[in-house]
Amino acid sequence: MDRIDYLIVKAIEKNAKMPIRRISKITKIAPTTVYSRLQKLEREGIIRGYYTKIAEEKLGRTISAYILIKLLYTHLKKNNITQRDFTYYLSKHPLIVEASTITGRKDVLVKVKVKDMEELNRVIEQIRNADYVMDTETMVAHYDAPGKLNIICETETRCEHFWDNLKKEEEYEELQE
Repeated sequence: MDRIDYLIVKAIEKNAKMPIRRISKITKIAPTTVYSRLQKLEREGIIRGYYTKIAEEKLGRTISAYILIKLLYTHLKKNNITQRDFTYYLSKHPLIVEASTITGRKDVLVKVKVKDMEELNRVIEQIRNADYVMDTETMVAHYDAPGKLNIICETETRCEHFWDNLKKEEEYEELQE
């Protein structure tokens, strides 16, 4: 990805429904170039789809919590289930918005969005009652910074110039206004 691809991707990351002419105006790149670059990014698998961001708080889900899970590997092995399989299974729960296998003292980390503490307790109980779970640890978030679907780095060095990129993004935000 070069600078042009980066600018185009940042534009559609903000609004996947943004018309090509608008992207062209914001990025100061010709519409035909924007179109051909988007086609190339899709063909190369850099852009894998266009998604909708749901405002969970508008649905009443204002509480975010992270649940660390320690697994019972003897139970997993008996049933021929891997850590990854169990994590994938958890990701299908309607209140779990993210699920990851992790390193460290715990094995799985899930993020949930719930409407109240009672609903959080029900999710925790469901997880704790699974045969494969040894114990859990829950942390409730006080504040969620606005997130994004993808992490796009302008450079090949995997965001090593984060603060420089942040400044460029602030300049980019000003262009959009």
